[in-house]
Amino acid sequence: MDFNKILQKHFFLIAFMLVVSLQVRGQIAGQLANNPSNLKWYRIKTDNFSVVFPKGFYFQANRVANNLEAIYLPVSSSLEVDPHHLTVILQNQGSISNGFVTMSPRRSEFFTTSPQNYNFLGTNDWLNLLSIHEFRHVVQYERAFQGPTKWFYWLFGEQSAGFLANISLPNWFWEGDAVVTETALTKSGRGRIPQFSALLRANVVEKGVFNYEKQTLRSFKDYIPNHYVTGYYLASSLRRSHGKDAWAEVLDISYRKPIRPWPWSRSVHDVSGQYVADFYDSTFVDLKEKWEHEIDELSLTEFRCLNQVNPKVYTDYMYPKVGDGGEVYCLRSGIGDILQLVKLDVENGDEKVLYTMGPFIDPGKISFGKETLVWSEYRYDPRWLRRSYADVFAYNVKTGKKRRLTKKERYFAPAISKDESKIVAVEESDNYTFNIVVLDASTGELVISFENEANNFYSMPSWSEDGTKIYVIKHFENGNALVELDVETEEERVLTDLVEYNIGYPEQFGEYVYINSAQSGIDNIYAVNLKTKELKQVTTSKFGAYNPSLNSRTGQLMYNDFRSTGMNVVSVDLDSLDWRDAGKVKYSGIDYYQPIVDQEEDVLPLLDSMNPTQYKEERYRTWKHLLEPYSWGLAVSSSDFQNYFGLVSQDNMSTMALGAGYQIDYNEWTGKWKADISYQGIYPIIDFGVSSGYRRATVTLEDGDEKTSWNEQSLYAGLRLPLLLTNSRFSQRLSIGANYELLRVENYSVPRTKYEQIGNGNLQTVKMNLNYSRLLRMAYRDIYPKWGQRFYASYRDTPFEGKYKGKQFISDLRLYFPGLFPQHSFQLRGGVTYNDEENYAFQTNVLFPRGYSYQIFKNLYTASVYYGLPLAYPDWALGSFMNVQRLRALAFYDYGKGYDNLAGINREYNSFGADFYVDANFLRYPYLVSVGTRFVYVPEKNSGGFYFLLNISGF
Repeated sequence: MDFNKILQKHFFLIAFMLVVSLQVRGQIAGQLANNPSNLKWYRIKTDNFSVVFPKGFYFQANRVANNLEAIYLPVSSSLEVDPHHLTVILQNQGSISNGFVTMSPRRSEFFTTSPQNYNFLGTNDWLNLLSIHEFRHVVQYERAFQGPTKWFYWLFGEQSAGFLANISLPNWFWEGDAVVTETALTKSGRGRIPQFSALLRANVVEKGVFNYEKQTLRSFKDYIPNHYVTGYYLASSLRRSHGKDAWAEVLDISYRKPIRPWPWSRSVHDVSGQYVADFYDSTFVDLKEKWEHEIDELSLTEFRCLNQVNPKVYTDYMYPKVGDGGEVYCLRSGIGDILQLVKLDVENGDEKVLYTMGPFIDPGKISFGKETLVWSEYRYDPRWLRRSYADVFAYNVKTGKKRRLTKKERYFAPAISKDESKIVAVEESDNYTFNIVVLDASTGELVISFENEANNFYSMPSWSEDGTKIYVIKHFENGNALVELDVETEEERVLTDLVEYNIGYPEQFGEYVYINSAQSGIDNIYAVNLKTKELKQVTTSKFGAYNPSLNSRTGQLMYNDFRSTGMNVVSVDLDSLDWRDAGKVKYSGIDYYQPIVDQEEDVLPLLDSMNPTQYKEERYRTWKHLLEPYSWGLAVSSSDFQNYFGLVSQDNMSTMALGAGYQIDYNEWTGKWKADISYQGIYPIIDFGVSSGYRRATVTLEDGDEKTSWNEQSLYAGLRLPLLLTNSRFSQRLSIGANYELLRVENYSVPRTKYEQIGNGNLQTVKMNLNYSRLLRMAYRDIYPKWGQRFYASYRDTPFEGKYKGKQFISDLRLYFPGLFPQHSFQLRGGVTYNDEENYAFQTNVLFPRGYSYQIFKNLYTASVYYGLPLAYPDWALGSFMNVQRLRALAFYDYGKGYDNLAGINREYNSFGADFYVDANFLRYPYLVSVGTRFVYVPEKNSGGFYFLLNISGF
């Protein structure tokens, strides 16, 4: 059997079924991410955009509208397409920095809070960077609107067209091409930032070039940079060798010729002459040579590593700080560890975990006084997912106590003074204004807010040793610089020249302020003389040196040095360092982006010097735009053997979701009309649905089977309240709800035979349920949470008039514990079901002991024990068909006991067995597919059986 021929023959049919199957997913949404209902919205309309924004945000919205119009042609030109009108929503109620483009429905959302971490932002204005990067995604989708993707749009809607576009291209292209665009059209896109590629450079130089599958689909064995990084270099490579329009040609071929296996690889071959894996190999071999040559010319700083290094487990030890006793405090995380504050014994490398971090906001730094560390954490509105805060927390390393200093504020990158009396932070308002503020370290109360009339962006503030000065990175129109602020007079002194490359992490020790700087093309530690303003390069690192700190007891400089095994804490004698004048430092970066920059128009002068149009704002009333259909036509459910003809809608503000249409059931060969609505614009979510149709079944009677049919109508209405309660290292959610359902059956022609069935008449039920979860955040290698609890309870009753009566209570509890070794998991699960059936028995979703058929009992108790573990991380690439990342197993024991079932029999159940999984990618798609087998043994039957298992994550 020729697999390739079969795949080629049926590829389009497989793609068709895969795409339309997406339509059935969540025709009514669980919880939509939206804003408080009292928020007023406005809109600016331009030729190509509708910018929707909250009240009071007009100035920035008008700037975004002008920027989007200015970049419309430059961002679109290399893909040779003109996107149609787009809605852009500016989200200013949160403290998260992000942006996205979606086809459900088609829109883009900008989260307007600027990131403090300079390795993300560079020297860009955040809204400018978002405009370019996210609009490039819009351009990519528009280019996809051809061939079968266009057919799918007309037949099935925006969501299916977008999904087909996504699975037609690897994720490294989507983000890599966008990073290329932001790099070419700004002076500080991520492609210009050395830290962006540090992990890739270290892996390639120290471990060699991984195969294409491992590099693009990632690995549990080695820490692989994300698809932004890999994609940036691959997307750049084709444009460097084949010109500005090369990717437009690749996309045309890929979208117009999808009826063949691996259309992406073949399309790359048609343009470059190489299939995608060969194209990757040649690109990365060339990069390896360039990076090795870059390193060969360096005279590297020799240092002592203070932390333990495990070559098999990537681990970062970030932001080292020295305590009074010479101990070192830092943040540890990695492929097998979540973020924790640890204390290092510098003599023997021993580590002690002091605290596991919560929703930490990483500004690229952390601050330490004498015995107190401070940082900011996200705090979430429990109901409105688009609203969040950035509050300041303090942790005393001596007492082990953590304090929350502020509530519902927007304070970023806090730094505590050496005497621990005050804290400096950057305040960013929801109107995109920035201020340096000083807080009382004991109470968190505001003491000083520095004026900032020009609204310059500030990042990474720190204190002078005597607490009279603040050192901070300030963004100007033509670059950034290190500045000194006098706390008493509020006077400002610029200490460095304006530069377009990254500088950050200022720390003052003696007569110098030490900073991170990318001046040489590789990040290193530099020092600025406070009197003369002379700038010196202090370290020379192979892949990057960061985050300086001085050990005053030993006179040693301590910092982070990056390698393929992670970010290490190292120290070196200051006297042994080769301090070089920064003006004489040789630039050693490879500037991979430069040919692409030469291909593009320079849009920056246009953004900086354009004469902005003052657009008119108008009220945007959400209720007028509640219907925004994004999916229509046919939908397929492979699990339920059903087709659905209709439409699915969700408004741009995520207030209401709606699904309506006609559903066909192929098991029964029947159909029904149905409609479901979920209104989420008020605090409790309101759900409502109706259906009406024809049903058919075969029932078993005493004298044999008989076919029957009936008419069935249903109506449900309910309220639910989902709450996000995360405020620590545990992700915590609670959902409570109640609903009413009416089911009416007519023309049922045979006797009712089972208590879980209904005949002619009405069944009116009320259901109340509660879901609660509290789960420890997981590291990349984790299969299950190390600690956690999941609890579910529901109660059903028939309190109203009707022919059928019954009651049911269900509870299910699952507990997670760490196993014997890293990434092992021990779990306990228990369930209780109580049925009081007068003449009707509800179905249940409590896990029944495996190996047995489900049976109804008045009282049912179940318990399970699990032990899960990884077996290996093989990284087997079986050509382009399969990439095996992990082998794992889960052993289990199930117990059940039922009382007073309808047949009058009490029973006990026992079974045990194991699941074995292969976690792999197929056909180079990023979705991790778990394929496995389950063996179950039932002692009382002295028999066992094997079952096939399949799960797809991220789909």
